[in-house]
Amino acid sequence: KMAVQAIEDVEFDSSAVKRSYKVSVLLPFYLNLMDSSNGLGYRQSQEMSKDLFNKAQYAIDFYQGFKLAAQEKADKGLNLELQVFDTGKDSSTVMEIINSNELDGSDLLVGPLFLSNFLQVADYAKRNKINIVSPVKLSNKVLLGNSYVSKVATSEPIQTRFLGQYIYDSLRFSNLIVVYPDKFQDRKRMEVLKKQIKTAAEVNQDTTRMSPLREVFWNPKDLYGIKSKLKEDELNVIVAPSSDQSFVTRLLTSLNMMGDFKFKVVGLEAWQNFENIEIDYLHNLNVHLITSEFIDADHPYNVEFVSKFNHTYETMPSEFAYLGYDVASYYLKLLQVSGTNFEMMLPTEKMQGLSRKFYFVKTGIESGFENHSSYILRYQDYKLVKVQ
Repeated sequence: KMAVQAIEDVEFDSSAVKRSYKVSVLLPFYLNLMDSSNGLGYRQSQEMSKDLFNKAQYAIDFYQGFKLAAQEKADKGLNLELQVFDTGKDSSTVMEIINSNELDGSDLLVGPLFLSNFLQVADYAKRNKINIVSPVKLSNKVLLGNSYVSKVATSEPIQTRFLGQYIYDSLRFSNLIVVYPDKFQDRKRMEVLKKQIKTAAEVNQDTTRMSPLREVFWNPKDLYGIKSKLKEDELNVIVAPSSDQSFVTRLLTSLNMMGDFKFKVVGLEAWQNFENIEIDYLHNLNVHLITSEFIDADHPYNVEFVSKFNHTYETMPSEFAYLGYDVASYYLKLLQVSGTNFEMMLPTEKMQGLSRKFYFVKTGIESGFENHSSYILRYQDYKLVKVQ
């Protein structure tokens, strides 16, 4: 065993580097349920097959992206055995996979995508000292007490802290108003936000220079609370840290009607999925969003990926295809460079993928790693562009 010292006394174990690696991917394709639909009547069978295919689509897309990146790594010399398992959404199926011993000897596990299934496999990974990746948004409980787990999807509290840091760094001298509904989840998010702003100020030994954070509980019948704090002669920054669609829609509609004021509105990732917001409002109000992922369609790397994906699968890549490609690109590179004990290198190995950053932070001494991928985007020419 040879060890060399790296950042923060991380030890690199040369014996962990192998000639070839076995990677096991566990995804819900629902193939057994599709087979069982064959015994039904024609119309019922067709409807069930269509429903199951829609459910399986994100797993298919993820695996296609993952496989494309794996093939690229193989073409560049990585000796890789890639096996894929259909978990459905069934704990007994997952237990059968574990008990079959087919996961034995894996150097990396990816998935499953559902929380209960992931916890089953994560327990197996911990017992067998195998790194396991959660590629989608799951509770942070998957990280507790298991240092072999890394979670690619950035949690909401991390994004809220990023928003707090952005407020301190860039907005603290603005006419800043925070508007949110008087609901438990929104109050809880607000506490995280204020704590991060306070921490940022303390780190900079600066507790006096920031404009006071003025909070307004949303009341659609009385907009005076907002109007009374607006200034006609400067930019009014409205931060709305809520994912309540009804609130967001009514707030933006109300602000858009206040034509005498200049606005910059800062919101959350969930707003991208709100289909009932007028696109003109997003531009008129200079809306900025805090997100965990961003696909720059015009970037040469993305143009090349879309071309390769379309050539290989004769379809366009979805967000899940991008995710699969990024996950494979990052983790297979780690395996190739650092070997099977790569979890020690996660905090120092950063990467900008096609759709997200890989910037891992260890959540506790005996716990796993969470990705801190965050962007600030704004609406420009009817699309989202990166600000930071």
